[in-house]
Amino acid sequence: MSRFLRCGLMGTLALGLCLWTASVTRSADDDDDAMDIKEAGKATEGLKKLIDLIDKDKDKNEIAKAAEDLDKKTDLKHIMWAAYKPREKGGLGVGDKDDKIKPDGIEAKLINMFKREMPAEQLKKEGPALIKMAETAKAMAEIAELHTPTMNMPKKPIADWKKFNKAQKDAAGDLIDAVNKNKPDKVQDAVKNLYSSCTNCHSVFRP
Repeated sequence: MSRFLRCGLMGTLALGLCLWTASVTRSADDDDDAMDIKEAGKATEGLKKLIDLIDKDKDKNEIAKAAEDLDKKTDLKHIMWAAYKPREKGGLGVGDKDDKIKPDGIEAKLINMFKREMPAEQLKKEGPALIKMAETAKAMAEIAELHTPTMNMPKKPIADWKKFNKAQKDAAGDLIDAVNKNKPDKVQDAVKNLYSSCTNCHSVFRP
């Protein structure tokens, strides 16, 4: 066999192996997504109830009870999944389905808003959905509070968990205030603080 043919054969085999590996990886990811979507579905109704209580500014004890009830239904990962992923991935999405707001997932929307200031006209149009996003962040802070560590671990002090969670609540409140005042620059500032509170917490406490 000529050197040219050997190289061609080896290249074909390598390409086939890469495609097969990619296919297997994709299939495994799809299976993981299906399982996560199913688990997140268990949290949806309880999460909507918790967000509604926050929206109506209900008694703190009532909100805390709703958070506890939700937390018993599934794990923190899948409550977060339900809160932040787009509808096609089993999340609540952003706004009503008919609004067709893009990006649809809260996490993706926060990243988008982090990068660029939203025009005032768009802010006015999407305001109710953005307020619901902030209320969802407040709901997740209630859930996170239930998972506050009971002891300090190396480089994972309890004080940091509480600090990041307070930052999340404060930034969510600032976002609601800025949306109500239709202040694009203040909205972006609040989004940056909200997103940073999440990423800072993940950088310390995620394995």
